[in-house]
Amino acid sequence: IICYQNKGNVYVCGDTNSRIGSKSDFINYDVRLPDSDDDDDIDLFLPRATTDHGTNRFGEQLLDLCKSTDIRIVNGRLDMDAYIGKPTCYTYNGNSVVDYLLD
Repeated sequence: IICYQNKGNVYVCGDTNSRIGSKSDFINYDVRLPDSDDDDDIDLFLPRATTDHGTNRFGEQLLDLCKSTDIRIVNGRLDMDAYIGKPTCYTYNGNSVVDYLLD
């Protein structure tokens, strides 16, 4: 993904088998140190709703990817899913969110 970021907008979409619950896809409490020469942008709080509160190891890996590349999860943030976070997978075991749109 990183090698494509300088070519334009990058969108990733599909079934990742990742469950992230309500964990953040950005670095919480990110601040720029006063004596820092770092020009990197700091992560800003961006609320995301979800009806799935389960997590798994693939979810941790997805969150690491998001945090290291400044990509955000769109589910539960925009359009008809804003403030809702509807499930994307329906099985006899229950509902979950495993399909994501990343921007």
